Amino acid sequence: MSKEIKIVELKSDQEAGERIPLFTIDGVEYTIPAKAPFKVALKFMNEAKRSGNDTYAALQLLEDMLGKDAYEKLLDFDGLTDDLMGEILTQCIERAFPDVSDTVKN
Repeated sequence: MSKEIKIVELKSDQEAGERIPLFTIDGVEYTIPAKAPFKVALKFMNEAKRSGNDTYAALQLLEDMLGKDAYEKLLDFDGLTDDLMGEILTQCIERAFPDVSDTVKN
């Protein structure tokens, strides 16, 4: 006797949640979701699996969090350093994986 499958209904009409400032470039503010949609973490894990490269996955996460336009602005910014990119990426990862971040801190 097999157990009946319960169909999971998905809807595309999700409202965008609250966004918070992450950085500014020449006074223009760029934001990320206050709570990242689960698809951001899922796409990160998928890219890491597909490519075998966490750096590629991190860039995917960054683009998904910022949006294409803000991501391009960041990539084109001449003053970007390894430390600044690290700070930006760390904050994005903490928003995309809040449970993991909490575990690591404790």
